[in-house]
Amino acid sequence: MKKTFIKLSCTVAVLISFSGIAQSVGVNTDTPTESLDIKGTTRIQTLPSNGQTNAISTKADGTKSVNKDQTFTATKTVVVDDRGVVGVINELPLFTPPKVRTIQYATSNTPINNNTPQNSVVTLGKIAVRFDGTDPTGGASLLSFKLLSAEDLDNNSTSYDNVIVNMSKQGKGGGVWGGQFRKFPATVGQWIQFDADQNPNVYNMDFASIYISLVNSRELYRVSCVVNTNIGPEQSNSRFSSLRSPAMVTLFMEKLTEH
Repeated sequence: MKKTFIKLSCTVAVLISFSGIAQSVGVNTDTPTESLDIKGTTRIQTLPSNGQTNAISTKADGTKSVNKDQTFTATKTVVVDDRGVVGVINELPLFTPPKVRTIQYATSNTPINNNTPQNSVVTLGKIAVRFDGTDPTGGASLLSFKLLSAEDLDNNSTSYDNVIVNMSKQGKGGGVWGGQFRKFPATVGQWIQFDADQNPNVYNMDFASIYISLVNSRELYRVSCVVNTNIGPEQSNSRFSSLRSPAMVTLFMEKLTEH
C-alpha cells in the first residue's frame, strides 16, 4: 500500500503591509506613513563603532565593496521627533569627559599651650600659616602667615608683594567680621599677623575663614581655623572625665588654584 505523505508548510503570520503607490513598508501597521513604518520596539544588533576599521561594506561613493573592508566614520547624530520619525543632524553629540583634579591641602590638630605657635604650622605651596595663641582658656588669639617665596612684580627686592587677604570669623560669641586688604613686605620667611578684630576667640570657640591671594602668581589659598577651650566635666573625679576634650586648634589650608 502506497502511502502519500503530504508536507505542509506553515506560514507564520506577521502583520506587514506594503503600499505599492508610496513604496512604503509597515510592520504591525496597515497604514505606513514613511518608507519604513514600525509600530513597536526595534532592535539592531552588531552596530559598528565610530572609527572602527573593516566594519562596513559600503564605500564612500555609496557602492558596495567586495569585502567588508571599509571604515565606519560617524558624521551625524540620529534624532527622533515627537511623532516617532527618525532623522539626523549634521554633527556629533558633544561630550567632554570631566577633568578630575586632586585637592591640595595641609592640616594640623594642635593642643593650645606654649608650643602651639611652633606645632600648629601648616605649609602648602608658597604659604605657611600658624596659630599664635598659647592660652587654652584665653580670648582672641592671633593667626599669622608667611610667604615662602617672593612674588615681586618688578623684580626689585625693596618692592611689595601683591598679597590680598580677606578674613571673617563666627562663633559662640556671635557676629561676622571681615574685609582686610593689604600689601605685605616681600620678605621671605617673615611671619605676618592678621588683624586682631578678625582673630578667633578660644573661649568662644570661634570659627575663622581666611582667603589669601597672591596676585602676581595668581594663586589663591583658603584657610579654615576652629578653636575650642577645654570641654568636659569640671570635676576631675567625674566618671565622665575620660570624655574631656583639651583646648585645641584645627587648621585646614587648601590651595584653590592648580598652578
